[in-house]
Amino acid sequence: MSVSETPRRDSARGIHVRAAGSWSPQPPPYLSAICERELTSLKEEWLKRTMMIGSLIPSYRVIAYFLTDALNWATMDCWPSHETLAGLSGLSSKTVQRSIMIMEQKKLLAVYRRAGSSHPLRYSPIYLVGEDSAVRQTGHRCRPKVDTGVHQPFLSTLQESSLAGVRPEPQIGRDPSPRLLSFDRAQRGRLETQIAPLIGGFDVLFRLAAIHDDIITRVCEAHNTGQFANRQIRATRLAAKQSHTG
Repeated sequence: MSVSETPRRDSARGIHVRAAGSWSPQPPPYLSAICERELTSLKEEWLKRTMMIGSLIPSYRVIAYFLTDALNWATMDCWPSHETLAGLSGLSSKTVQRSIMIMEQKKLLAVYRRAGSSHPLRYSPIYLVGEDSAVRQTGHRCRPKVDTGVHQPFLSTLQESSLAGVRPEPQIGRDPSPRLLSFDRAQRGRLETQIAPLIGGFDVLFRLAAIHDDIITRVCEAHNTGQFANRQIRATRLAAKQSHTG
């Protein structure tokens, strides 16, 4: 996602979100590892691969562990400050900064920064793609569930998506191995109307969409396949709260 440095604002709702910047080199694979077990496998694979790189000193590997531990299910990234990571690891902030820089240089870690700034805001592991990946390219669901009892939403415009007005521009470096979804994208708005009451309203969805629209598709897929449980709901609320700026 690449947007202007001014925080996005939906004038009808007065929503401000932190959505200015870009990933290096690419955003997280939002449409992969939607199942909790799949995401855990990806994290374990990345951490093991990172730990086995001989050129990383032990302190850098410690930072990799805490980054992995802090990953949010909804956004597939984390946002601890250098000071937070230093406190958790017992290392200095400068060591934390160097470790992140080295992992980024080695294409182990993607970093999100504001436009025109070198200060990192968010971090996401760069996972393997293909035969070595822990998630099949076609995707799979842990607990298939038939979507029943779906009613026509009272707002007809929500059939496509209630978030069309804040959808960001397409981004280079999209998910290299998207999964097959269990629903038609044109009907995503139907799922949004079901999800909004669970997470605190449409404001939460708008804030997440301003980070990346695929996050909403991820949440919809989890809900439609019976995987949007309390843990995922809490992660979604936390990610939206973190994106709020004013």
